[in-house]
Amino acid sequence: MSTSQTRAMVLLGSAFLLGAVAGAAGMTLVKQSSRDGRDANGDCVVRHRRVCYWVGELQLTADQQEQLVEVYRAGEAEMEALQDQIRPAIDSIYQTIRPDVDSLRVGLADRVHPILTTLQRERYDSIVNAFSERRRSGRDRNSTGPTSRDRTP
Repeated sequence: MSTSQTRAMVLLGSAFLLGAVAGAAGMTLVKQSSRDGRDANGDCVVRHRRVCYWVGELQLTADQQEQLVEVYRAGEAEMEALQDQIRPAIDSIYQTIRPDVDSLRVGLADRVHPILTTLQRERYDSIVNAFSERRRSGRDRNSTGPTSRDRTP
């Protein structure tokens, strides 16, 4: 593997790792937010998942809640801007390894199919196809790099 491919793999791996850590943290917050900050139906009163969590943990006043919503929304916009800066590079790197990723996905399905019944296999394929379509549409919507133009079906 060449140096540029190695760098690309490390950068892509780092991006995926960062996403996994952020996702795990978010899932933890969602689990914990069910304690307080929700109405009788279980809906978050504040309408912002992070602030909803802090409402229960810190007993925030209505004014504090509004201020915190503004802070988090601004932070989310800043994070999105930061991600937009690296997205073209990540898209370009992904295009380099995309055939290998697609091949691994097909190989995984080939190993899963024999384990499943016919009905389970149909359901599995339906779920995997729906997930793949969401991933493709999300990549097209979020991409500023080559994946939005040069993507192969």
